[in-house]
Amino acid sequence: ADMPLAGLYLHGSAVAGGLRPHSDLDLLAVVDRPPGASARRRLLEGLDGDARNVLLTLARMWWTAGSGAFLSKDEAAEKAAAAFGARTGEVLRAARRAYLGLAGDAELGPPALLREVAGHLSREIEARL
Repeated sequence: ADMPLAGLYLHGSAVAGGLRPHSDLDLLAVVDRPPGASARRRLLEGLDGDARNVLLTLARMWWTAGSGAFLSKDEAAEKAAAAFGARTGEVLRAARRAYLGLAGDAELGPPALLREVAGHLSREIEARL
């Protein structure tokens, strides 16, 4: 298997008591080794149906990989948006606003830009592992 599963846990706002109108359910997968390229590609394929939450999850993964600490999706997006250039930052801020119910998902941008930002975040995560 690409990622041998050691454990699967309910995680995020559902556990912390911070569910919001646009929250999804987060599962924390504990694996024996970092995910391989095919597993990361499968995550990015989710952009077509749930770009907002995929991008916010990538921001959270980026933060956790670098700090070892867990943040909410909107907090992690804020940190990542401040750390990266204008294009990535703008998309993450739009995803954060949509997650908080302050804007719609249409504000995120065109699919090609979302794939570019997701790829950038994925590479940044990999560099931290």
